[in-house]
Amino acid sequence: MKLKPIEKDFPIEQVNIFASEEGKGGTSRPNWEPLLYIHKWWAKRLGSVFRTIVLYTLLDENAIVIDDDGSKRKASLEELENPWTLYLKDIDFRGKIILDPFMGAGVTVIEALRTNCRVVGQDLNPVAWFMVKKAVEPVDRKKLEDAFKKLEAKIADEIKKYYKTICPHCLKEYARVHNREPEDILREVVEKLKNSNDVREVFGQYWFEDKTKLHGESNFFADAMYYFWIKEVTCLACGTKVPLFKSYMLAHNRKGKKTVGYYVICPECGQVFETGDYRVETTCSRCGHKFTPQKGNVTRNGDKYICSNPNCGQKLGIVETIQKTGKPRERLYAVEYYCPHCGRKDYKQANEFDFTLFQKAKEEFKNVEEEWLGKYIPDTKIPKGRATYPGLIKNHGYRYWKDMFNERQLLSLGKLLKAILELDMDENVKEFLILNFSNFLDNHNMLCEYHLSNRYISHMFRLHAFHPTLNPTENNIWEQNMVLEHFQI
Repeated sequence: MKLKPIEKDFPIEQVNIFASEEGKGGTSRPNWEPLLYIHKWWAKRLGSVFRTIVLYTLLDENAIVIDDDGSKRKASLEELENPWTLYLKDIDFRGKIILDPFMGAGVTVIEALRTNCRVVGQDLNPVAWFMVKKAVEPVDRKKLEDAFKKLEAKIADEIKKYYKTICPHCLKEYARVHNREPEDILREVVEKLKNSNDVREVFGQYWFEDKTKLHGESNFFADAMYYFWIKEVTCLACGTKVPLFKSYMLAHNRKGKKTVGYYVICPECGQVFETGDYRVETTCSRCGHKFTPQKGNVTRNGDKYICSNPNCGQKLGIVETIQKTGKPRERLYAVEYYCPHCGRKDYKQANEFDFTLFQKAKEEFKNVEEEWLGKYIPDTKIPKGRATYPGLIKNHGYRYWKDMFNERQLLSLGKLLKAILELDMDENVKEFLILNFSNFLDNHNMLCEYHLSNRYISHMFRLHAFHPTLNPTENNIWEQNMVLEHFQI
């Protein structure tokens, strides 16, 4: 029996040149194999390697080579002897059948289809099946873009209204123009927000006058990019609520690639301010409290916390406390925002406006929760398995899949999924939006962390595990200004 090329040789040196570039990671990999990156999957194999495997496995005298001018011919004797010369050519292996019973992200399926093979792909995981199904199915791009525009028109404002905050700089300017105190205006806005039927009614009441520095369509409401939350446990020794800060450093202040300062949080009053070095003692710019931002009240390995009550101060296990007291509460403490009116992108302490806006979203969610459970919001318990027990369930208090999201996320994501399912469109196009929504969840849950130096969300499945963070970060679901992880196609 005649040996296949792969049984005689494999061009390791040549393919490594492509593989090393493709495997560098980051944003470059989707440029090599975009079909593999339409949804999150682990251990995605390199397309360059698998194309070579397909080529060296299937090449024989029946292979058709399609030249650059579109003409077709049989592979030459030299090409049969050295298949690598065909790597960048269009090859037709018509009639060949490939079975991949564990296709995962589908690299074998995709590369084999590119050579006109018949491919049978299987996988036990329905996510893998759906992801590969959509990767290989054709879609009318115009129809997909039109569907997204319809979706945006239907739901974007409904979602964005709960991702607002007050720009302190524009509020100060507004107060100066109207000869009022910023604190008085804030209290007035909060009171109106509490009594409003739709929070957008309040946003439209505070426009700047035409002759001021900020005028026309300007007000002091900014887009909230990221909300910073901290988990709190109840001290087993004294009952004090203890925030689980590993450190009080919020983010790097960077100019280009260089860090020029650090945004830190005062553990006494919650003020967010900038300091030159988070590793040395710092004085809060508001209350004068002295602290070292590098030193939080959680041990470096994240196992224990030190009670913040000066009369207690005991060091206790975090997992032990959660197992006895239940899933920790999460407290909003800071916001990163972008103000389209003054152009600032900055950090601020969460205030009464932010708490009230979240409460309004929470109230709206409670009104639809019963109707939406099982339809647009998962109602199933987290099953016990290697990835979920004891870690996620026993050690961190998560019982249902919906426990991985806060109420604003559940409301916004529920609205988005409902709108997708209700769109009158081609089923194939709708499935692409559903796949995008599924992938979108990776960046929109309360297991996401903030990358302190790069200043963006680290998605939930940065590890092949469910890894509950002590410092969850909530991401703006729709806003496209300055937010990398918004819903898009």
